[in-house]
Amino acid sequence: MSIRHGSSHRQRHVKRIGFTLVELLVVIAIIGVLIGLLLPAVQAAREAARRSQCANHLKQLSLGFLQHESSKGYLASGGESWVNHMTFVSGNPSYAPTQRAGWGYQVLPFIEQVEIWNGIGGQTDMDRSIIAIGAKVKQMFCPSRRAPEVLQAGDWYSYPSNSGRTFGHAKNDYAAATADGGYTPPGGTAVSDGYGIGAVVRVWDVNNAPMTLSKISDGSSNTMLLGDKRLNVKLIGTFQGDDNEGYTSGWDWDVIRQTNIEPRADPNDTTSNSESRFGSSHPGGFTASMVDGSVKFLPYTIDIHLFAKLGCRFDGQTIMVPE
Repeated sequence: MSIRHGSSHRQRHVKRIGFTLVELLVVIAIIGVLIGLLLPAVQAAREAARRSQCANHLKQLSLGFLQHESSKGYLASGGESWVNHMTFVSGNPSYAPTQRAGWGYQVLPFIEQVEIWNGIGGQTDMDRSIIAIGAKVKQMFCPSRRAPEVLQAGDWYSYPSNSGRTFGHAKNDYAAATADGGYTPPGGTAVSDGYGIGAVVRVWDVNNAPMTLSKISDGSSNTMLLGDKRLNVKLIGTFQGDDNEGYTSGWDWDVIRQTNIEPRADPNDTTSNSESRFGSSHPGGFTASMVDGSVKFLPYTIDIHLFAKLGCRFDGQTIMVPE
C-alpha cells in the first residue's frame, strides 16, 4: 500500500512542460502588438535621420554658393539654357557670366568636387562636359526620395555642338528659388526681373552680370536660395520632363522652381508632374536653405504670400521666416 501511495504522490507532482495553443496565440498577439507599436517609431527615427542628411546637403550647397561669391565676387548663376553642354575653354571650365551650364555645375569646386568640375579623364572639352553631366554628386540627392541616380541616354544638347554619343545623365533633387517675371505682393507694388527675381538669375552673356550679395536688398537671411524640388516618385528611375537634364542643366525646371505657387508633397501616380513646384518626400513639408546658409523646414501649408516673398530678393516686404 505504501508503494502505491508513493507512486500516486509522484504522479500528482509531475510538472507540465510547454504552452497550450491558447497561450501560444496570446504570446503571438502580444508580440504583434509590440511590433505594431515599435514600427512607426523606427520609421519616424529613420525619416528624421534622412531629413537631417537632406538638410546637410542643402547646407553644403548653400555654403558652396557663398564660397563662390567669396572667390569670384558673385553667386553661382542659373546658366543660360538646358540645351548647353558645360562651357570649357581650352580644357578649363568657365565661370559665369560665360558659363552656360547652371548653378549645380558651377558650385562643384566649392563642395569638394573639383575633379568632376574639371572633367578629369576627358581628352577634349566635349569629353569633359560628358563626364560632368554623368557624375553622381551625392549632395544633389535627398535620401528620403532616392539614392544617387544616373540614367543612360543620347545627347540632346546642341551648344556648342551635339556629340552624337550615349552617356549617363545624373539627376538631382534640389532646385534654386527664382522665377521669370515677377509678382505683386499684397499691399505692395509689382516687382519683376526678366532674368529671375530670386538670388539665382539667368545669365545670357557678359552683358547680364551674375548676382551679388549686395543686390539682395531683402537680406540674405530673408531670401530663399535652394529647396527640395517636387517630383513624381512613381516615375523615379525614368526620364521625367522635370527630371531629365539633371543637376548640370542651365535655366530649366530640373534646377529652378517657383515660390509664387504653393509647395506640395511628391505625387505617386503615372501622370502627375511637378508643375514647377517645390516639394518633397518628407512628411509635412520640405527642406529649404536661405542665402545666408541657414536651413529651414517649410510646411506645405506655408502662406503663399510669405512663400512668394521668400523667393524674391528685392520686394522690400517684412517677413518672418518659419523656424
